[in-house]
Amino acid sequence: MLLALFVNCMPMFSEEYSHNFRTKDFQQGMKTVDGVVEWTLDTDGPLAGIDDPKLHCGTTDKAISYLTLSTSSIKGEISSVSVVADCAQRQTATLEVKVGEKVFTYLDEPRGVVRANDKADTLFDFRGSSSGEISIKLSYAKKTKNALYIGKVVITYNDGTEEVIRLDEAVDNSTAITKAVSNGKQAVELHRTLSPDYWNTFCVPFAISADAINSTFGGAEIREFSGRVEGGVMIFTKTDSIKAGTPYLVKLVTRVENPKFVDVPITEVQPSAVQDETGLYAFVGIYSPYKLKTDGTEQFLGNGDYLKIPESEERATMNGMRAYFRLLVKQDGSGAKISIIDSTTTDISQLAISPGKTRKGVYTINGQHVGQSLQGLPQGIYIVDGHKIAIK
Repeated sequence: MLLALFVNCMPMFSEEYSHNFRTKDFQQGMKTVDGVVEWTLDTDGPLAGIDDPKLHCGTTDKAISYLTLSTSSIKGEISSVSVVADCAQRQTATLEVKVGEKVFTYLDEPRGVVRANDKADTLFDFRGSSSGEISIKLSYAKKTKNALYIGKVVITYNDGTEEVIRLDEAVDNSTAITKAVSNGKQAVELHRTLSPDYWNTFCVPFAISADAINSTFGGAEIREFSGRVEGGVMIFTKTDSIKAGTPYLVKLVTRVENPKFVDVPITEVQPSAVQDETGLYAFVGIYSPYKLKTDGTEQFLGNGDYLKIPESEERATMNGMRAYFRLLVKQDGSGAKISIIDSTTTDISQLAISPGKTRKGVYTINGQHVGQSLQGLPQGIYIVDGHKIAIK
C-alpha cells in the first residue's frame, strides 16, 4: 500500500527539518495543498489509531512486517536523520535509514534495535553524509499481528544556500582553511567522531565558547597543557573554552559525530605547539593528517589513555584535527617516561607511555612497595605498572 503526504518545511539557519507523523495524515492518501515536502508511506499492514499522536500501522487482528517512509523533496546534503520509533509490547523491531545509496548508521551500526517504551519516546539518531531520496524503514523479522509506530522525524541538511566549510580528518585541509580565513563568520562541520570513553586530542582553526561546547557537545571536560613539567610529568589544567589553533584534551559525556558550529570565524591558518620552557616537552596541534616519527620523539594518545609510538612507518599517519606529543627527552627503556595529570582535581587522569614488562603493584620512586592500589595514598609521585603517576 502506497500513500503520499505533503507537509510544510520551514528551514532555519541550522538547516533542520522536523515533522511529527500521525496516522490521520495518511488517511485516504491526504495531501496538503501548498506543502513543499512530500512523504510516501509504503506498508504491508493496515493504518490504525486514527487519533494516535504517531503514525500507527498494524493491529492485533491484521498483521504487518514493515512500514517505510520516503521523500525526495529535501534537496542538498543530508548529515543526520533522527527518528522516534516504537513497536508493540514484548516485540523487537529494526529501524534503518538510507539516503541516496548510502546507509546511515546509528552508534556505528547500520540499524537500530527498537523495543517497546511506554515511558518515553526513543529517539534514534542516524548519521552519515549523502544526498537523494531519504528512506526510513521500520520492520519486524516476519509478518506479525502487532503494531509499528513512527513519531517525530528530524533531518539536518545543507541546501546550498548557506556555505558550510567541511574539515575532514582524513584529508589535507590547508587550502580550505586558508580560503576560509577571509570569509568572516560561517558554518563549519568537522568530519570526525569524539568518544566519551577516553580523552580525545582536539585542535581546530576557530574558537569555541563555553556555551557552544555545551550546546554542540552536550558538555565536556577540557584540559590544556600548562607548559609546566614536574618530575617528568606534563601538567594539564582545566579550561572551559577552546582557542583557535591551540591543542586540547577533550572528554565528552556522550558520543558526538561530525559536529557542526554556526557563526564561527576561522582565524588560525597554522595550528600551534604548546611547549615547556626547555622545549623538550610539547603538545602539538594538527589540522590535517600527519605522519609521526617512529623514533619515539613523536607519540600519539591511544586507546586506554596511553601515549604510544607508531609501530611502523606504514602505521604512523595520524588523522587531522588532533594533537600529538613531542618528547625530546632521553629514553631509558623503562617504559615509563611521562604521565599527564589534571592538576585541578585529586582524581588521577593519567596518560602514560604504553608499558613493557613491569612489576605489579604500587611503588614509591625509591622502589618501596606501598600496596596494590593508589586509593588512600598521600600526595606524591608513584610508579604503577611501570608508569610514573602524580597524585595532587
